[in-house]
Amino acid sequence: MTNIQAALGVAQVQAIETSVQQKRWMGQEYTSRLSQFKELQLPVEEPWAKNVYWMYGIVLDEVTRMTAVDFAKRLAQAGVATRPFFLGMHE
Repeated sequence: MTNIQAALGVAQVQAIETSVQQKRWMGQEYTSRLSQFKELQLPVEEPWAKNVYWMYGIVLDEVTRMTAVDFAKRLAQAGVATRPFFLGMHE
């Protein structure tokens, strides 16, 4: 690791609490606003673990009969940017 990389890392560590608080707030807002849509499986936070929401991933229920690509296209038309995330091992 170079000195510059170390300095950047130290600066990031010093700001981690603020960053995590902001990401948790955003994740909780997404959950609050999207929880009315039963066709979406949202991230779950267990009592024994806090989600830092580094990525807010959702899963479409099969009842939507919509692929992730089609869903992303519809969201893009509404001005919402998305990107693919992890694929299941079965895919």
